[in-house]
Amino acid sequence: MPNLPPSTPKTWTRPSKDGEDVRFLVSMDKSLLSTAILNEEFGKDYIYWAKSLPEEELLMAIDSSICFGLYTMTNCGNKMKTAASASTGPSPQMKQIGFARLVTDNVTFFYLADVFVIPEYQGTGLGTFLIQCVKEVLDGMKHLRRFILMTRDKNTGGYYEKLLDVKTLDYLITPWLKLDMGQNNVNLRKLWSRWQRHH
Repeated sequence: MPNLPPSTPKTWTRPSKDGEDVRFLVSMDKSLLSTAILNEEFGKDYIYWAKSLPEEELLMAIDSSICFGLYTMTNCGNKMKTAASASTGPSPQMKQIGFARLVTDNVTFFYLADVFVIPEYQGTGLGTFLIQCVKEVLDGMKHLRRFILMTRDKNTGGYYEKLLDVKTLDYLITPWLKLDMGQNNVNLRKLWSRWQRHH
């Protein structure tokens, strides 16, 4: 049997740093996602790499990807309520504040896209928390050959290199192209060597 992502939605929690009555949750449960919040954030200037989509198309993208929602949780004790569908979003005790998704064949190839944390929560370590959860899923994929993400920001490139243990392939294409260079990726390493010799 192939080594597929977990069939039961996985969750991770991080307590607040100041002891407030709030926790932070990353969940792979698509029923908790709010398409309204996603489209609202995709339409803002700070997300220059994406744009809002018609709800039907956004739901199609969600359904065909591995998704990670980042949420605040307040006054919920040890219990977490779930929502009925991706269009209804999280329960009143939860607020969606971030997102990431992996476009994948579920076995060998993963493309990280649409990553964001809303500005109010940036600089608090929550983006790192979100990406660490993504990496945990990637690390469990025994037959992973290629992992790709694109960014036009060199500082962001270094951030992902550190967190995800990937290599930057410089300006192979624009914007930056980043791929896992694992031992199973023989053909890609040969292609990269040929490209280096001619540039």
